[in-house]
Amino acid sequence: MSRDHLLDGLKGLAVAAVIFIHSVFWSGDLYVPAWMHGACLWIDVPLFFFLAGWSFSKVSDPGKAWRNLWRLQWRYMTFVALVWLGYRLADYPLPAIRLLEWFLHDYHKVQWDDAVMGSMWFVRVYLGVSVAAIVLIWFHARAALPVALVLVGAMYFSQLLPAADWTSGWLPIVAFGVFYLPLFLLGYCRAKGQLAWYWYALIAVQAAWQLLCTPDLVNALINLQAYKFPAQSLYFSCSWLSLCVLLLLTRLPALAWLLTREPLRWLGRNAIHAFFAQGISTTLLYIPVGLLTPLHPYWLALLVPMFALNLYCAVQIARLLKALERLVVSRVRTWLRPTSVQSPARSSSRG
Repeated sequence: MSRDHLLDGLKGLAVAAVIFIHSVFWSGDLYVPAWMHGACLWIDVPLFFFLAGWSFSKVSDPGKAWRNLWRLQWRYMTFVALVWLGYRLADYPLPAIRLLEWFLHDYHKVQWDDAVMGSMWFVRVYLGVSVAAIVLIWFHARAALPVALVLVGAMYFSQLLPAADWTSGWLPIVAFGVFYLPLFLLGYCRAKGQLAWYWYALIAVQAAWQLLCTPDLVNALINLQAYKFPAQSLYFSCSWLSLCVLLLLTRLPALAWLLTREPLRWLGRNAIHAFFAQGISTTLLYIPVGLLTPLHPYWLALLVPMFALNLYCAVQIARLLKALERLVVSRVRTWLRPTSVQSPARSSSRG
């Protein structure tokens, strides 16, 4: 099956949006105004889950979906093993049990300023949501849309457990799973042609109503990060409205052409490597930001080149991670390949 270039481009746009967000937060906290922290979250992780459901609609072999999840898990384990080794080589007191905790997606001891492991919560939630969505769709594919709509409605009514502790163990899968699972299912239904325009409109009306009914809306949008951890209905509303606008804009020939260009498509095809890489590149960004902020430049004049630098470094590190993965896989296949024992040549007798 040929690849969907628009889907790859949208994935690439989502990766670039996450890199921009982490340029605004982390090192950007030193100079970026507060309102920008909220504005950049309108295109964020929810787009990833919507596109994940869209991607899953193209998987015809059930075994391939499970293999893809396992491939993500071992890539994650390999990457965090390299991170742990890097800490140890830097003489950072990190016990071996911490690596086991990371393998099991337990990040409750991660430092607040660790951009690498601080981003890994996404992998834990993605794996849990994907398993739940895949089981549901294979059990009863027609139930995907009703379940998604019920979950969205329940989220708006219950505000998605705003007191949930998202920092400990696997507990976030309860709050985050209920939030991101309908987005995965809606993306799947969209690709299958089951998501009619009036469902988009109905959820959008509810999202707009949520914004209008939010007390002190301006301050809430500035502090949108507080509604992301744990994910709440205001964050969903902003994400859904921006997602609908983005899907409408893809009908424009100019934007559709831009999204199908190779740079964004490459990011989309290699989204997981770029996601791992951006944690490293975001950490490296502290160096130039620390050197330039004492000069008190205008924040936008500093953010634009820092984002460009972050994006460039993330792409190069992603290429390095891909090359390292290919090397490891080829070596492992060589080691596992059975050696053929050649039978001794028969001596020919002449009469």
